[in-house]
Amino acid sequence: MEFAELFSLLHQYDSAWHYYHLFDTSKVTNKDLRIYLVSVGETYLLEKDYKKALQNFLRGLGMHRRVNDRNEIKRVLLDIAKTYLALNDNKTALQYVREGLGLSLETKSRQFIRDGYQILYSLYERLHKTDSAYFYYQKYIAIKESVVSDQTKGRFAAYKYEQQINLINNEKLISEQQLKIQQQMLAQSSFQKRILIIGLACLMMISAIIFRTIILKRKNEKNLRELAENELQIQKLESEKKLSELEMHALRAQMNPHFISNSLSAINLFILENNRLQASEYLAKFARLIRLILQNSEEAFIPLERELEALQLYLELESLRFENKFIYEINTNDLPDTTVITVPPLIIQPYVENAIWHGLMHKKESGHLNIELYTKDRFLFCKITDDGIGRKKAAELKSKSALSYKSMGMSITADRIAILQQQDQLGTYIVINDLGLADGSAGGTEVIIKIPFNNDQSDTYR
Repeated sequence: MEFAELFSLLHQYDSAWHYYHLFDTSKVTNKDLRIYLVSVGETYLLEKDYKKALQNFLRGLGMHRRVNDRNEIKRVLLDIAKTYLALNDNKTALQYVREGLGLSLETKSRQFIRDGYQILYSLYERLHKTDSAYFYYQKYIAIKESVVSDQTKGRFAAYKYEQQINLINNEKLISEQQLKIQQQMLAQSSFQKRILIIGLACLMMISAIIFRTIILKRKNEKNLRELAENELQIQKLESEKKLSELEMHALRAQMNPHFISNSLSAINLFILENNRLQASEYLAKFARLIRLILQNSEEAFIPLERELEALQLYLELESLRFENKFIYEINTNDLPDTTVITVPPLIIQPYVENAIWHGLMHKKESGHLNIELYTKDRFLFCKITDDGIGRKKAAELKSKSALSYKSMGMSITADRIAILQQQDQLGTYIVINDLGLADGSAGGTEVIIKIPFNNDQSDTYR
């Protein structure tokens, strides 16, 4: 089609129609067909076959309007205006040229604006409207000069581009000559190059050997490191397994059969004495304690508040059962919020129970038990102090029913804390001190438990 249009502009219409006939309109898309129709119409217009030209233009315009192709619409509108102008249908020509010029002005297409002004001044000149014809003639001349100027600039740009192409070709020719010279110089130094290549090959071989040695060394180090990590992981899993077993033992130890049996006996005694209020109070606290022990034992770490609640219930039951034989106090004044401090469950109670059964139970007069909790340097300290008969005197009495059990409960708790210390190396420990009176006699026992804590609701040990 482009060949056909070129031959049409050269007025070689036979050649133009030869190429148009090669265009199979039954096998093309609507886009190509509408452009083909306008192109054929312009050839008919050049041949002054206005009827056929108009048929093709109107058909092409309809297809352009359906897809709103504004560039092609303004072109064919002006072509139709030229055709009606040639047919002396001035009114219709004026209608189409105004629409085409308006669309050209909107899209700032200066070439089509120029054609529109040319048609208008020719049309008004035919209608003897001199003022309008002169007005559009001036606009035509102005836009024509602008288009010519653009064409001149385009030719100048093309000339500059051609000069740049020539310059690039010259530079390419010079580069080729320089390359030939370089090749000659390289040919002259081929022996030196071979020596250099051999040297580089040897260097690369040595580097490859060194690199392989380093890789193998790192691989061996990595394997050793992975082996060590696996061993540590196995040790950790074994420690966690042992800790779980100890926690189960701690639960069994805390739920002392003697304590449960004695508590039930105390409840029975209250019932027999018809002391229903006392029996109900004791039973409610006992049930609450058992529920707390079972609940706390299901978790690796619990809020300190729940540990202290279980401890309070235990002390209330023991104090009630022994008819207030001892006075106890739990001091937490120096602690932050106990709801956000987490500790392993069943840690404090075995040492408190040991103080009651070994220290205070054998004392003739009323005893005192003080439990003080405080923090220092991100550690939680629990100090359990009693003014009982002391460890030495308790050992002499050989209270096997209690001694065997209490030693087991404290031993399990000590093992649990030792495992936590081994896992995290946080300095957890237990210290037991014998207290003395001014006359040198035993004045009780002091137990200090030190464990790390976290007050931001995150798990310290994980």
